[in-house]
Parts: sequence; C-alpha cells; structure tokens
Amino acid sequence: MFLAKKRVDKFDGQLVVTNPTKQFTTVLEVTKLTNYFDQLPSLEDAFMHSYTQAAA
Repeated sequence: MFLAKKRVDKFDGQLVVTNPTKQFTTVLEVTKLTNYFDQLPSLEDAFMHSYTQAAA
C-alpha cells in the first residue's frame, strides 16, 4: 500500500488521498491501475522526446 501511494505521489500528487475514510477504496483503485503506472515511464519518455523535438 505504501509503495502504491508513493508511486502515485510521484505524478504531481493528482491521486493522493487526503480523506482517510476513502483511502482504502483509493488504494484498491490504485492497485487496478498498477499496470498503467508501470507503462508511464515509457510514455513519459516518448512525450519528452516529442516535446524536445518540437521545441528544437
């Protein structure tokens, strides 16, 4: 659970839980999104590559 929250924190804290009563549900949702988050680094690399190409 800590690992999932830490991974979510890395993405601008968009999915970070502030209400403790909803934390369990959110952790379950984060678990379902694990595969998606696993793909994010490559997606970020592709985006940054496109961004640098466009900026150059």
